[in-house]
Amino acid sequence: IPPDLKATILRIFPDAGPAWLKAFPCLLRACEERWSLRLGEPLPGLSINYLTHASLPDGRPVVLKLGLPHPESNTEIESLRIWAGRGLVRCIDADPTLAALLLERVAPGYMLTALPGNAEQTRIAAGIMLQLQKAPPPNHNLPTFADWINRAFARYRSTYADRAGEG
Repeated sequence: IPPDLKATILRIFPDAGPAWLKAFPCLLRACEERWSLRLGEPLPGLSINYLTHASLPDGRPVVLKLGLPHPESNTEIESLRIWAGRGLVRCIDADPTLAALLLERVAPGYMLTALPGNAEQTRIAAGIMLQLQKAPPPNHNLPTFADWINRAFARYRSTYADRAGEG
């Protein structure tokens, strides 16, 4: 695991992070065996998940995404399955117990923030958002925007409660 990813995991997940980092080689091996993957190099610029190039037994290039089990990883799996590659990367398979996703490899595969200029980034992001205008099925488990923003504000308030009133 790259040192900056390790540091981020320990900072964001101080309780669960150390155990996950210790188990990481076994988790990676479990993914490798589950999907018969040939693993490549990790992707640069990792944030809180480990992503690596890989290939399936038939040679098809994929990306393995492995993170700490978290409710948001289940939400990600469900939304990728609902939108099925429409405006998003296609999820080939997933294992929620491992918080692992096997994703199609997209080309060129760089972050939107790598593009110069906010106008170009905004134009591309808006185009993707237009493709995502599909209501999820009635029996979905995805949070609403209101649920998501309320949880974010609750985390913010609990983190910064002692700083209230600072200017």
